[in-house]
Amino acid sequence: SIIRISQKNKEVISKLMNLIEQNIIHNECSKIFEYYTFISYGHSDEINNYLSKNVDLRLLWGGNETIKRFKTYDTKVKCIDLPFPNRTSSAYIDIKYLTKASDKELNNIAEGLAKDIFIFSQRACSSPLIIFGNGNQLEGNNFINFLKLVNKKIEAFKPNPSGFSKLDHFKASSDLSLNIPDNAKPLLISDYLTVFQVKHHEVKKLSNYKPLNGCLIYVQVDGIENILELISPNNQTTILIPFSEKLAKNIIKILGPLGTHRLVSAGNAINMHLFWDGYDILSCLSQNVQFY
Repeated sequence: SIIRISQKNKEVISKLMNLIEQNIIHNECSKIFEYYTFISYGHSDEINNYLSKNVDLRLLWGGNETIKRFKTYDTKVKCIDLPFPNRTSSAYIDIKYLTKASDKELNNIAEGLAKDIFIFSQRACSSPLIIFGNGNQLEGNNFINFLKLVNKKIEAFKPNPSGFSKLDHFKASSDLSLNIPDNAKPLLISDYLTVFQVKHHEVKKLSNYKPLNGCLIYVQVDGIENILELISPNNQTTILIPFSEKLAKNIIKILGPLGTHRLVSAGNAINMHLFWDGYDILSCLSQNVQFY
């Protein structure tokens, strides 16, 4: 396997490579390490094309434009491509649940959602950008109080180099206010979390806008069936609050055919797995030999 690693954050990558080398060389996995080559180079069509012509499969992890570019290179007829393009994610919250949940439950869920938002500053494809709230009304101040609790949980995480600062959030919040429709309603504007409510017909206008650093868009719906016309076809992960197997089975019938591949509880959105974007990665990257 030839793995190209980024030229950014060289100090961090160097430390990681040293750890990988130490752990693998000093245990029984040392032989596996001989099959891996880690390389780094700048943008080069010549190198990309050379490697693409000489490999049996390619795992393409990058933005849409990067993947489109790699698809223009010559490959073997049987070369398998596993592309991971740009994706977005969402959350589905039963607002009525917030009125009857215990303080302990609310604290745990708020901390989990804060983690999903804060870690990686919402740049992870599985971090939520839009919240769908199920209910005919916002149930008084319960939802607002829940958002305030999430803000407190985010603040408690710092300092954290993989998250965002108060200044980062202020900039992102200002940017969101400039891109949000004029009739959008601010539900919360705080130090680490800003949430604007938009109407159904305005959602598609924001399909190409990606809020970051603690900024979210809220849409009120009457049930999971209403998400069908609102959710992005690029939606990868949906956080369910509260999470239940019954709700997950019902909602995947609606979201699954559209391309959603992950339904998770709060706090698990950014957890990586060998099943990703609908792919069983180990199976896809392995050759199966059969005996009869």
